[in-house]
Amino acid sequence: MKNVIKSFGILMNRCLRNRKMLLTGLCVANIALIAQSYTLVLLPKVIAGNLENLDRLVRWLLLFSGLLICFYVVRSICTNIVDFQFSRLRFAMFREVNNKKMEIPYWAAMSQSVRDSYRHVIDWIDQIDPGLQAGIQHMFQFFSAVLLFLIYMLTIVRHESASR
Repeated sequence: MKNVIKSFGILMNRCLRNRKMLLTGLCVANIALIAQSYTLVLLPKVIAGNLENLDRLVRWLLLFSGLLICFYVVRSICTNIVDFQFSRLRFAMFREVNNKKMEIPYWAAMSQSVRDSYRHVIDWIDQIDPGLQAGIQHMFQFFSAVLLFLIYMLTIVRHESASR
């Protein structure tokens, strides 16, 4: 367990140092998710409030549809950016390991212990990459869910205080 936490820390540090676009993409994608969810929560209230005026209801529905499409497009683009940045991070780690291996004298690189160490590092990168990506994405989704919950609670409290 200690090695997993250490590995996660090393890779998070790499993400923060080298892939600002990765973290930006994750943040923007989750903000778009929050906005999309909140828009869907507001939709029934808008529909119920404009049932008498069909023209205004259609305008609101078009506005909400446009917003939802925009949020979806932003999330899709950001998800693709995040996937691309994770791939770049993984290849950068492979490149770094291979560059280190190239600095070792040939006679040392051919020793069984060096080859085993190299294989261990390559396997580590292969195994940790999907887990790291999922872990970071789930962490951002968790914080988004907490933020969305707080926004919902504030909306409910505001609505309750306005109805009194």
